[in-house]
Amino acid sequence: DDDHNDKNKKDADGDVEMKDDEENHNNDDDDHDDDDMMAMDLGLAFLEATADPDMPPRTVQVEQALHMMDAILSLATAIASTPPGTAALSESGAVPALLATIRLQPEDAVQGLLRQSTTTTTTTTTVDSTTLYRLHTLVQYITAQSIQILETVVIAQPNASMAFTDLGGVAILTNRLAKELGNPPTLLTPSVGGELKDENQTNVAVVSPPPPPTYGQRVLLFSLVTCLTVVFHQEANPTNNGASANTESGSGTGSDQLRQPALTQAIITLLKHVPSYGGHLASLVATLLGDVLNHDPHVVRYVHEAGIAQAFFDMVQGKISFLRKPATD
Repeated sequence: DDDHNDKNKKDADGDVEMKDDEENHNNDDDDHDDDDMMAMDLGLAFLEATADPDMPPRTVQVEQALHMMDAILSLATAIASTPPGTAALSESGAVPALLATIRLQPEDAVQGLLRQSTTTTTTTTTVDSTTLYRLHTLVQYITAQSIQILETVVIAQPNASMAFTDLGGVAILTNRLAKELGNPPTLLTPSVGGELKDENQTNVAVVSPPPPPTYGQRVLLFSLVTCLTVVFHQEANPTNNGASANTESGSGTGSDQLRQPALTQAIITLLKHVPSYGGHLASLVATLLGDVLNHDPHVVRYVHEAGIAQAFFDMVQGKISFLRKPATD
């Protein structure tokens, strides 16, 4: 009996010790959390206290960061010029990163970079129109470089092509093209006769032409149309490198994309205003249309009904116009 009582007493003492250990462990966790928070606060306070008072303005920092991104993409362009380089970029997840860059609008990118955060507040730096234009142009050049790298990697690497298709790359490119041309594509659908209708099937006028393109927009538009032309050409002439589009995913075929209001209105806008956008861009658009029509002749009827064919014939006959800046009061 005495041995049994001693054993029960030892078990009870062991349970008490285990509970004490658990409580001590929980207290240690709380202490670690408090220490981490204190360390973070001290670190932020140290950064603010030791910040160089002669740091350049926020706009200069943003411009330097954009130049750095431009230099990195220039290096990536050189890397993508070799087969091992395209393979390395594909395996490192370059396609999703490049598509995210292409999707980002210059205005949103610049405003996000100009926000200056501290431990308590977030402010946006006010800049003059000239500086803002320069920053927007840098973002457009960076986006154009991203498109060129994406085109090279997608054409050369089957894995990159599959990732591009799975992520809806063609749709991202066409939507970006429509936005750069100032066309809101989401509410417009083509109908018989070349008119455009909204979701309620009420006839609406074709959207007004956009303002003349800037130099940065010209470069970006050229990259967008070139990439789409190459992708659709690979689809119409598939090769063993796997670069042709996978029609089972969200991107669809070239004819499917051509039926989307975004690409339809973009092509019409480019063909109607060749003097403003340049003959080289119109030539790329004609090549794109030729590849899509050759791959899927059933889309010919849509091309006539949506007004694409008429815009092309007007361009051939010289019935084209310059884009002009809107009148201001």
